[in-house]
Amino acid sequence: MPQPKSFQQVFQELWDLLKSYAQQETVGPLKNLGNQFKWGMAGSMFVALGIFLLTMFVLRAMQTQVPFFRDNVGWNWGPYFVAFVVLALFMAWVGLRMKKAFDTVNPGRASGSDPVGDSDL
Repeated sequence: MPQPKSFQQVFQELWDLLKSYAQQETVGPLKNLGNQFKWGMAGSMFVALGIFLLTMFVLRAMQTQVPFFRDNVGWNWGPYFVAFVVLALFMAWVGLRMKKAFDTVNPGRASGSDPVGDSDL
């Protein structure tokens, strides 16, 4: 028959188990989250830079290649307005896509329902 463990041994085993569990469930996922954040931020910066440069290319092409904007001095603001509208539409499209993705991931929040029930406050 095995000897019963002392209180100190049981407490030490429990403490080691709790420490390893906490490390497994917090430190590991936080490292993974940091890695995803790092690559996500780098990717979003490159995408934003690409969109900006593409917009500047289209703006400059309209200024130099479209005769209406090139020859009419009163319409020199036109390419800037077109670039602004295109960027605003793109941002609206991205916002709608993000909302759709959020509603897909969190279906209880999609209808505007209050899952906590404190909407009367």
